[in-house]
Amino acid sequence: MTANTRREFSVLRKIRLQSDKEKNIMGGAEIFAVVSGLGIDGKPLVKVLDMPWLDHDKKDYSPNMDLVDWSEWSSSHVNIQLFEDDDDTDFGKLAGTLLTGVQKGLASSPATTPYAAVGKIGELILGAMDPKWFKNDVDYVDSYYLIERGKKYAGHAGAAGNATVTIEPHTVG
Repeated sequence: MTANTRREFSVLRKIRLQSDKEKNIMGGAEIFAVVSGLGIDGKPLVKVLDMPWLDHDKKDYSPNMDLVDWSEWSSSHVNIQLFEDDDDTDFGKLAGTLLTGVQKGLASSPATTPYAAVGKIGELILGAMDPKWFKNDVDYVDSYYLIERGKKYAGHAGAAGNATVTIEPHTVG
């Protein structure tokens, strides 16, 4: 960057989530932001920003993170969506695999063969349940529409009312 080059950013100064959309048993959340708008070439641009430090709800975070580098965008506004990334584990499939292993183990010994039927009952119960109940998919957290270049947003609630942010303009150079 030359001495005369100035770059404008929108910096995330503070964020608080009411719900991080992660089940407590799963540990900390894996939040990421999707920034979208028109790139400098005038074509749609989407940037994904990892927020590994944002792992619990009902807690204030002050990351001072550059959320938008305006040199990448042709328009003076972008949209920002927040999501919680899960590992896409299919717990139904996992439970079925474990159940099959237990059934095989029980059937392998004459002393435990009569108990293999218990595994079959479990298999029937799992088969009757909606597969969506077992999926750990990406969760929607909140949205910010038309975030403007050079504008300060203090204590700004998202469209879903789940996240509150303070975003400030910052110029470098």
